[in-house]
Amino acid sequence: MNWFWLRLVLDLLVTLGLFILLGAVVRRLRPKRVKHGITLFAPTLIALLLIIWVAVMTGPKLLDALRIPAHSETVRTVHIVEVERYQARLRASDGQSFRYDPFGPQPETGQSYSLRFLPLSYYVISFERVEAPLEQDRNLSPDPQSVTDESEEPGSEADGQPNFP
Repeated sequence: MNWFWLRLVLDLLVTLGLFILLGAVVRRLRPKRVKHGITLFAPTLIALLLIIWVAVMTGPKLLDALRIPAHSETVRTVHIVEVERYQARLRASDGQSFRYDPFGPQPETGQSYSLRFLPLSYYVISFERVEAPLEQDRNLSPDPQSVTDESEEPGSEADGQPNFP
């Protein structure tokens, strides 16, 4: 969990740095100090970068930090297909990526785990190895559009039309 707090502090520092950079660029772009026309777009580019950074990196972590005291984590069983140790990232069989503490226990590729994670930043708080993965986590569940129920008759209430005698 310390890794989550460290990453949150670093993301907040980057956000603060971008705010300071944006303010400095706007102050420098006084009408008489503009030397190149391209520098007029610098505040827009920095503001766009700041918005993207907050929306993707800082925002989800801040919202999850508010959920930690309430213990509102999500628990899910997944089959791990890839472990990127240098980036501290897990990839589940459904394509979802999770972050974990690189200084704690290391999960193994090809195993199934019950993950307890924060729902917005997908930071894994704890994981426990399970013996048999769920069918949905191994992508073995049938496509819901291809499955039809043969017991329903046309005109039944299930298809939206009342069944009059």
